[in-house]
Amino acid sequence: MKCEFLITKITWDYENLSFFRAQEAGQLVISHDIGSTVLTIPPNTPEFSVTGHCSADCTSDKLQSEGISIFNVLLHSHISGRKLKFRHFRNGLELPWIAYDDHYDFDYQQNKHLGEVVRVLPGDQLAIGDNYMEF
Repeated sequence: MKCEFLITKITWDYENLSFFRAQEAGQLVISHDIGSTVLTIPPNTPEFSVTGHCSADCTSDKLQSEGISIFNVLLHSHISGRKLKFRHFRNGLELPWIAYDDHYDFDYQQNKHLGEVVRVLPGDQLAIGDNYMEF
């Protein structure tokens, strides 16, 4: 499994305002290795799970002390993906899931605005779980 952590700072200045206000957003990518053997679903297996982790060490190393706020999520899987869940852990306890989709459809992917902003702090763990089904 791999922890790929990418934060990109994007700033926009709106010229039509009487003042300039920086809007910052970024992209956090959490995934698992999608090499040729990882997504090989064993024959006659109705469901196969793969989980990608972003460890406490990873967030401790990459996040500033105030952490980050997650307000939007795009869950993505490959064509045989059927269920996804984005999990959040702090101090060894699982917090409410950040996002999930029990009826994932590769042809209908969308950004999901979260009802509440989720704060991720240094030392938190994140996991993305994919359930794949054989065709």
